[in-house]
Amino acid sequence: MAAPRKRPRLRLRKPTAKPTRVHVPKTAYSRRRAKAATRAAAAEAADPDGARRAARPAVDGDLTASIVDSLPVGLYVIDRNYTILCWNRTREAGPLGLLREDVIGKNLFAVLPSLKRSRVAAEFRQVFARGRILQVEEETGSGAERRHYRITKVPVKNASGAVTHVITVGEDTTERRRMEQQLFTSDKLASIGRLAEGIAHELNNPMAAIASAAEAVLRRSQASDFAGLADAGELRVLLRIIEEEVYRCKGIIGRLSDFSRDPGVERDRVDVREVLDSVAGMLAHQMKQRGVALTVAHAPDLPPVLANEGELRQVFLALILNALEAQPRGGALHLTTRRAGGEVVLEFADRGPGIPPEHRARLFEPFFTTKPPWQGPGLGLYVSYGIVTAHGGHLEVDSTVGAGTTVRVRLPAAPALLTHAG
Repeated sequence: MAAPRKRPRLRLRKPTAKPTRVHVPKTAYSRRRAKAATRAAAAEAADPDGARRAARPAVDGDLTASIVDSLPVGLYVIDRNYTILCWNRTREAGPLGLLREDVIGKNLFAVLPSLKRSRVAAEFRQVFARGRILQVEEETGSGAERRHYRITKVPVKNASGAVTHVITVGEDTTERRRMEQQLFTSDKLASIGRLAEGIAHELNNPMAAIASAAEAVLRRSQASDFAGLADAGELRVLLRIIEEEVYRCKGIIGRLSDFSRDPGVERDRVDVREVLDSVAGMLAHQMKQRGVALTVAHAPDLPPVLANEGELRQVFLALILNALEAQPRGGALHLTTRRAGGEVVLEFADRGPGIPPEHRARLFEPFFTTKPPWQGPGLGLYVSYGIVTAHGGHLEVDSTVGAGTTVRVRLPAAPALLTHAG
């Protein structure tokens, strides 16, 4: 019987190390494969860490593309010639989106001519030169179409540290900015409300004293106590003016106190369509006098809201009056109700002159008004904002000069009632 063949063995020696025994599998035992196995074994013996790195599986290219396409932000990559090399699927969506097939390999500024080339090119040059991330804020559109974006440019470096490409990531921050602005406005108005409550409390007593004194003097003037005065009639007129103005001031103080009311007022399930129709009907005569055409569109499947009906009536009255006062010589008022997710949305749209941009940031401030003094102290939107916010809702204003204004009230829909059979 023939003796069994011995398995080939190699002994390799590392520099300044003990010999290493290497086993070569039978399947690799051919002259060519043996040499390859020997070279691999020698490489591992000389640099075991490097061999392990080389053995790690490379990230699959399809997986990388899927990751880039799955990002919830728009992303594209350019080289130093502004040639687009990557364009993810999110960047294809939206009003400014373009298909990947239409942009890859093309110049960025040819694909997006709306970009301000001088500014954007300067930003790219800065990233290529400095090798640091650059972040800027941008705004597009106007009015209801206005959007805010945070643009981040990230340098891509080669093995020697030189920047060869730039990744641009665009994140839509419109909703985040809106929520931050609402939070800021709520905090600001809450502080003003606390201040107003203190002022109202301090003013109530002296105003009541002035009103009582004016009434007493007026009664005496009517009881012939001033019969001997030549100007008694004029004095009575002045006393009535004092009395009227005192009560007007008390009304303003009362409205300031309304803003600081306890949010725990009684609430019930309310159909906003019925409340809105009631308020609009109450003002129908004023609309007719001013020549304002009213249209109302209600969603048929509108859920109720959990609210205080009297407070909602106050908000709707203030918003409709504002729309009428913005159109003293005719116009149109369109009232709509609809459902949006878990919210009930009411819109009050007029065709008035619109609100200048410099005034929009102050709309919810107390006593801010562009109307004549006799048309009110400027507390309508201020108080309305407080009521809507206390109900867990939002009050929004979209306006375009020369085209009109839309005020939007968003209220959370009331939870559905549970029904039990049997």
